[in-house]
Amino acid sequence: MDGLLVDSEPEWLKSESEITAAYGYQWTSQDQVACLGGPLSRVGQYMHDKCNQAETPEFFTTKLVEVQSEKMRSHTPFMPGAFELVKDLQRNGVKTGLVSASPRIIVDAVLDNIGPELFPFSISSDDVERTKPHPDAYL
Repeated sequence: MDGLLVDSEPEWLKSESEITAAYGYQWTSQDQVACLGGPLSRVGQYMHDKCNQAETPEFFTTKLVEVQSEKMRSHTPFMPGAFELVKDLQRNGVKTGLVSASPRIIVDAVLDNIGPELFPFSISSDDVERTKPHPDAYL
């Protein structure tokens, strides 16, 4: 989903920046690169370290998921051509499903915003034992 269907990186950047700013830390592009594509637990630990351990890593992970899901619920920026491709697939009878390493709350926020009928089936990181880099969500 992230980076393939949805152009979510700018939204992740905003979410991380907002959260860390509340603790006096200015999130940079280097921070963004360090966390890009990583599991949320690693991002929460990173934010915890950068914010002088003001809260637990789990707090930062939970807060990040909360803030990001709200952003995705109110605005889902598609990658160029992605929405049109999905609509074309459906018009041609191709069944679609959505697989993401993001938590269910974020996947559902995206589906609520774009219309759950686009993807009648979805899998999130909460639905499998092992996520990235393991292929479990696709098996």
